[in-house]
Amino acid sequence: MNKTALFLLLVTLLSACKKKKNLTVDDVLTDYKNKLNSIEKISYNMQKIDTFSSGTIWNKKGKALLEKNKNDTIFGFSYYAINLKHNSASIYNKYNHFGIENDTKEFEQEQAGLYVLGSPGGQMVYKDIFNFDEEAISKDLEVTEDTYKITYHLADNKQYNIVSRKKVIEIDKETNLLRRVHTYHFSEIANHKQTSTYIFSDVKTNETIQKTVEEQLAVLADYKQILPEEIIPNKLLGTHLPKINLQNLISKKVESLQTEKVILIDFWEVWCGYCIQSFPKVDELAKKYKDLKVIGIVTENEEQAVRLVEKKDVTFTNLLGTKELLNTFSVNSFPRYFLIDKNGIIQKEYHGFSKDIEKDIKKMI
Repeated sequence: MNKTALFLLLVTLLSACKKKKNLTVDDVLTDYKNKLNSIEKISYNMQKIDTFSSGTIWNKKGKALLEKNKNDTIFGFSYYAINLKHNSASIYNKYNHFGIENDTKEFEQEQAGLYVLGSPGGQMVYKDIFNFDEEAISKDLEVTEDTYKITYHLADNKQYNIVSRKKVIEIDKETNLLRRVHTYHFSEIANHKQTSTYIFSDVKTNETIQKTVEEQLAVLADYKQILPEEIIPNKLLGTHLPKINLQNLISKKVESLQTEKVILIDFWEVWCGYCIQSFPKVDELAKKYKDLKVIGIVTENEEQAVRLVEKKDVTFTNLLGTKELLNTFSVNSFPRYFLIDKNGIIQKEYHGFSKDIEKDIKKMI
């Protein structure tokens, strides 16, 4: 090798080393962002491992296909996903969700919401697959032989009292696509930590993907649709509120639900995110209407419930419920609300918080 060639080789190597040495987390994220912007659809195999402080481990495997849809306001994409353990699939397209049981060749159709990601198939959807921005207190970069590892140190979630939040993403150097995501958080209310690991393999994009979500949907022509059962009105509607005496969550004194005011009963549990999210709205109603008595009823995890109520500065009364009481009111999902008029008649039932609650309160006061 002549001196000129050797000199050029050394310059190239030094330049590459300098570039690698000066590589920043923003440089990596910019390249990653550009890569994601070039992708219209992506498919992958995924293993998801959830580990809890109790020692419980959930290990799931599946596949998913996601197609960008900038007009979609729920996810920003359509998807097909299958949970291999249960052989259950999930399709989301144009605000409709299809829950599919391949073993029995049956499916159910419903209007979709974020909750569909909790279905067996939906659990195989990594909803941030097209996202590259993360609001972090700080970001660290570690360069390995094959990947760029970025650690996001995230702010505490004060609404749900989630602290010590951290997210680590590993980006493949060759493909500039996700290889692995690891998340960690600690719940002060539940007093437990949870880690989740997403491991991606056989990742394909754009033209290398053969099937579309629409084609997966067409398979349902050979499946039987299970129609939703008719909703049966709660048997307590239109009847007198039963005589109920329960222990106060904080003072431990026994209290009666009976009163001459309009009553709003809020059945909730500490593990119910929607319950906690609705606390400020329920508390606002309690403060706004003097002729309204709001009563929260929680049945499980007494110590955690006390901590939650105190941390959230909840002002309305909370009582300790029982399994028998839940059965009496036919409560099998949370939050559940009941509105009782001044005569003690149970007039309304609400599956989740609704603006109709305040409208009905105004009519009864």
